[in-house]
Amino acid sequence: MLTLDDLKTCAPRMLAVVRLAKQLRDEGTHYLWGAQTDGTPNILIPDRLGPKPEETFMRCATLYAGNTDSGVCAGRPDAPDVKAKPQWDRKDPKASGSAFRWPRYFKDTSTDGSPKVPESLAWGEDCAGRKHFDCAGFVRYCFRQILGSNAIPAAGMRSVAYEVWPSNKAGSPPTIGGVDLWPADILFDDSFTHVGIATGHWLLTGYGVTDANNAIHCYSATVGVIMTSINDARFVNWRHALRWPNWS
Repeated sequence: MLTLDDLKTCAPRMLAVVRLAKQLRDEGTHYLWGAQTDGTPNILIPDRLGPKPEETFMRCATLYAGNTDSGVCAGRPDAPDVKAKPQWDRKDPKASGSAFRWPRYFKDTSTDGSPKVPESLAWGEDCAGRKHFDCAGFVRYCFRQILGSNAIPAAGMRSVAYEVWPSNKAGSPPTIGGVDLWPADILFDDSFTHVGIATGHWLLTGYGVTDANNAIHCYSATVGVIMTSINDARFVNWRHALRWPNWS
């Protein structure tokens, strides 16, 4: 297990993971259930996108797998910067992708604890040039970009990382707000179905922590990657904190 003396050595790489997560949030990274690798969706196609292709335009990413239950990106339709754009007027299909919100028939196939979205027509932003992840794929990408391809295995993450909270030690904090989280600690909800990255505790500002006591996570199809307070259960009730052991 890592000690505070180890933190002096590990902090630069831990903070690099957090900075990358913030960068992906600032870039407007999209949530797409099943997008697990480098952030690129399997295919961008103009038709056969979900159960109602006649209501889906070509500027939408999908993990098309030959059936109507394939993941279709909603394009962050509830994100403030996306909502500020006008809906496409259905006149010029070659109009600039960044100028409008584009229609797609969205069917939420997620099973990772993100908020379920009603099956409906969504007006989201153009998916071209955007990275796409689900919550686990987002965490895995951030770690692997800094630590290499062996970090955060596709299966068994919890068997490699060790739990720092809740602890069976006497005096363990009853809520995550009292935990001395390190930057890049891995956060889970109670059922281990949603995962995010901690920014670190405010007491560690001397180690370079900024935006303390927050979590960065690929939250849902409607907003993509967001940063929220670890204490704000309106988004996620974080109930487990794990620490990756190898930062060399």
